[in-house]
Amino acid sequence: MKPERAAVLLTASALSRDLSMSAALRALSSVPAHRAAAAIDAGNLAEGLGHLRLDPGLAALAARWPRALGPALRRFDRLPALSHFRLHFAETLGYFFVVLMVQLAANAILSTKVLPTFSRMDASVVLWLDVPQLAAGLVTFLLIPLGVWVTLGASGWARRRGGGRHFARAREAAQAAALLEAGAHEDVRAEVTKRFVVLRAPGTSPQDLDAQFLDACVDAERALQRFQIVVRVAGFTLLTLLALAIVLSVFATVARIPWNV
Repeated sequence: MKPERAAVLLTASALSRDLSMSAALRALSSVPAHRAAAAIDAGNLAEGLGHLRLDPGLAALAARWPRALGPALRRFDRLPALSHFRLHFAETLGYFFVVLMVQLAANAILSTKVLPTFSRMDASVVLWLDVPQLAAGLVTFLLIPLGVWVTLGASGWARRRGGGRHFARAREAAQAAALLEAGAHEDVRAEVTKRFVVLRAPGTSPQDLDAQFLDACVDAERALQRFQIVVRVAGFTLLTLLALAIVLSVFATVARIPWNV
């Protein structure tokens, strides 16, 4: 277990039982844990949790109602793992990048070294180089909005429809359920739910909120799978079109060479 994770668990356990956590945090061989202990001793719980790299939503929740950190953390641990999704997604993007570089290099060699030879054989031969050049330009142009869309999708941006929005809904349902489980006052729950971006009408019981949390987790996992499938289909389509343009350019140029050369 990483020292930061151990420090978060110790903090959540101590907050749930109204115990001092400074000694336990200082016993860990971690500089962030020592900084967190110093901040907590100074009465700044939010700053201390920030040193432990805790989720900002959890840190704000713990600062408002400390006992809710443990129940919320337990639910957050059940969220779909974004790290595995990003790893597989990075592999897919890396494969697309390598294939695209190979195609662009092949197109550059054909345009500068191979196809101009035919024009020197016969000046009447018209080289069909515009098609792959236009395709390469189109692919490069499409990579800009595609890159922005991929970055927002992989980062789990809460305001983006799809996985990011479902993840935000799951986190907010987990926080609302944790507040009810920890016995937070109604005014505290109202203040916390004011910050919610997606979950505008949380349930009134832990069971309802846990059901909303599980539904959001399932929806988020499905959205991540759909997102990866769409990116793969779009990537393969662009690469196939570029390869087809290069092949058609070669065949069209060769077909225009006079047989009596």
